[in-house]
Amino acid sequence: MIIILAVMGAIGGLLGEKPPKTTTPTATAKTPPTLLLPEKKLTNLSPPFSEPFQYLGMKTTEASLKLGAKPNPVSNIIVDSNLAHLLLETRDSYISFVNIDLIETEPCHPEREFNSPPVLSALSIDSRSLELARKQIHYHTYYDHQRKMKVGVSCLYEGAPINVSFSKKYYLN
Repeated sequence: MIIILAVMGAIGGLLGEKPPKTTTPTATAKTPPTLLLPEKKLTNLSPPFSEPFQYLGMKTTEASLKLGAKPNPVSNIIVDSNLAHLLLETRDSYISFVNIDLIETEPCHPEREFNSPPVLSALSIDSRSLELARKQIHYHTYYDHQRKMKVGVSCLYEGAPINVSFSKKYYLN
């Protein structure tokens, strides 16, 4: 049977006929990840959660008085609400790192892209005043050249709320 098909194919080639096309499976393009958008407009947070970068460089005692929250045993200050979780990390009696989880965002997925400008807007930050330096699916790096700080908007792990961090330590690094 195989010999007959081979002979027929050769004769067809001699007569100028093209052999029948066979379909072979081809790789399909990978579907891009779904863009993670807030289902509803995020609440514009009020102090102490709006413009949380304002605490960078502040003395821990001053930040504690301003927030009405006592530092924990390692001198970090934590403020919680039903909308956000704010962590102010201290180094040498000064706030050196600010981290905020936006609890009202839908659980994120590190392999799904998300939209960071609405998240920044909820913190009273205009993303247009920042330079988007790097955009990965799970982490967007911005630089605020006016305040000389790095801003990170991220999905830290599966099911986490969207997280925003502020630091002057790694500005332009």
